[in-house]
Amino acid sequence: MGFLFTLKYKLGLFPTYDKISKEWDQILDKKRNLDKLHNSQIVSEYLQLREQYGDISVSAGGNPEAENIKSELAKLEKNKKVKKFIAQNSENIDNQPFDVIHYMELKATLENMQKPAPVEAEEQDVNKTRYIELAASSEVKQYLALQSESALDYFNSNALLLDESFLENNTMAERWSFEPQYSDFSGGSYSQVDDLHLYQTSNVKASNKGCDITLQRESKDGKVWSGTMGFIPRKFSYTSGMMHSNNVVTANKLSVEVAAKFNPQEGVVNALVLKDRRNGKMIDLFRTGGKGVGFGTFDENASNHTSLKSIDFGRKHVYRIDIEDNEIVWFLNNQEVARQSGAFRGAEWDIAALVAAKKENVQPTNMTLDWIRVVDHLV
Repeated sequence: MGFLFTLKYKLGLFPTYDKISKEWDQILDKKRNLDKLHNSQIVSEYLQLREQYGDISVSAGGNPEAENIKSELAKLEKNKKVKKFIAQNSENIDNQPFDVIHYMELKATLENMQKPAPVEAEEQDVNKTRYIELAASSEVKQYLALQSESALDYFNSNALLLDESFLENNTMAERWSFEPQYSDFSGGSYSQVDDLHLYQTSNVKASNKGCDITLQRESKDGKVWSGTMGFIPRKFSYTSGMMHSNNVVTANKLSVEVAAKFNPQEGVVNALVLKDRRNGKMIDLFRTGGKGVGFGTFDENASNHTSLKSIDFGRKHVYRIDIEDNEIVWFLNNQEVARQSGAFRGAEWDIAALVAAKKENVQPTNMTLDWIRVVDHLV
């Protein structure tokens, strides 16, 4: 699959990050407008009256039913038989052709519609008049037009659990933490025993150009976690950044998608990782190694990854993972790059993004994230 993907990529057969982002932004704009209109006073009132009167098609000029009858009468008045009957100035339709009879019936219907409403029906007629006015309003017309947008069908079967745009320069504090998990118990930040960097909150910064996680050459005193010896003091040659979700994500059919840019190099890991809190199973949405990027899973000490190297890492790409009960599928720019089986029903996923130094004398670098999106596939 890796070779076929690379070939198609080089031939320019895949959508680009810019195209994917633009299409999604357009869909989101429509969804936000639809939600805003749905909650407006005018549309809310219209929807309440629609439950009483049903759907109604509105043409300019008021009562649509009356307008339709007027239009039909105007057409019939051009009919030769009807014109002759009108010229006779008679209302006797005995033995008249069908067109004349139909004309007179429509005329009578229109006259009845235009009669003053009975007193007991006054309130109902006021409501119906109001309903017709609302149906003709620009807000309702825009709302109904957006409702019919096929692109918005996506939200009928999918729920956005997280839609985080770092391009908006937000603080992120409500949804993300910037120290390793369990730092509260360790008395501050720490790293793994094979790391050559110390995680610092200052190495994660959001701006209107995205969220940067930076690896810097900087000496710092800190500690590492050893499974046999606990926390051990260490002097680090680098500092780096990481971020992880404050809340777990639970869904039996889940997509996690991120727009990211990084420069793979030997001895540096750029990764976005999902970890199941229940059993410690890990899935890499992506993980760099050497001069490429890999997609795979960790199970205890074993790993299973598909790697790609011949893609343009100077550009941003969209990385996505679809997790179902018994299968995971990875995508790059909406194209499948890997697939694995596994049991994931009921998982409680933590999401973490990080840059890590694993060897000495690596070059300072950074990973930039534009957005992270988490979707629950309801159907």
